[in-house]
Amino acid sequence: EHVSMVIKERERIMKELNKLEGVKVYPSDANFFLFSTPYPADLVHKELIKEGVLVRDVSYLPGLRGCLRVSLGFPEENDAFLEALIKVLKRLC
Repeated sequence: EHVSMVIKERERIMKELNKLEGVKVYPSDANFFLFSTPYPADLVHKELIKEGVLVRDVSYLPGLRGCLRVSLGFPEENDAFLEALIKVLKRLC
């Protein structure tokens, strides 16, 4: 049951992120995925922390320039991530 929830949530969140202008989502079969925005990863990371959302800045790793990693949680946690990211992107534009 947990696996099916993760799959469903991953698909839902990736679909919502793909609707956001300038956000690129990288396909994943795991309980996390990578994404990038038009803004520097370290800046988005810091702004998400201000919103109470933790993601991992992986932009320092080879081949992952500009990328952030988000782990999937329960639907309400994933919704909080989406809402915070939308808020941050609006603030930065």
